[in-house]
Amino acid sequence: MLDVALDLSWSVFSISWVDWIGVFALGLALFGAIKARKQVSEVTLAIEKTERRMNAFTARSLIEAMRRGQHSLMIAVDQNSHSLAYMTLDEWRWTVNQLSTLPKLADLLTPELKEALGRSVALATVAMRQLSNKPGNDVRTSVKRAKAEVEMAVGEVTKTLSLFTGTTEGGVS
Repeated sequence: MLDVALDLSWSVFSISWVDWIGVFALGLALFGAIKARKQVSEVTLAIEKTERRMNAFTARSLIEAMRRGQHSLMIAVDQNSHSLAYMTLDEWRWTVNQLSTLPKLADLLTPELKEALGRSVALATVAMRQLSNKPGNDVRTSVKRAKAEVEMAVGEVTKTLSLFTGTTEGGVS
């Protein structure tokens, strides 16, 4: 059997001052680690809050761009303006593309709404071709189907994203 002698002469008072510095440093390191972990948690929450605010702002901006587009399309039809209708439909396609490329916002859209937005973009493209190929055509005739789809999509997107932005009907809160 192994004989192990216990040194009972050891006590807290027999530790040298260098060892005490090490014990104190370990305590400081643990305190610093706990404080750093709390700060990381606070920074993470601040980042998430900022991200939510930015997404809400982006959603409100896109809603307003869609509403302006819808209004511009109505003006283009009333004034029979080919250039305004073409420009507005092109802007509509860009706005819908922006909406679909933002993951947090695109995730809120139902499959039916995504399909309706896709249809509105396709009809906008067809209307743009008709406007450029037949400049003498009546704007109302060329954009009729696209205009109806745009109006429906604006209403649905506004309703859906207003839940995300925390506003009523997509307005600024």
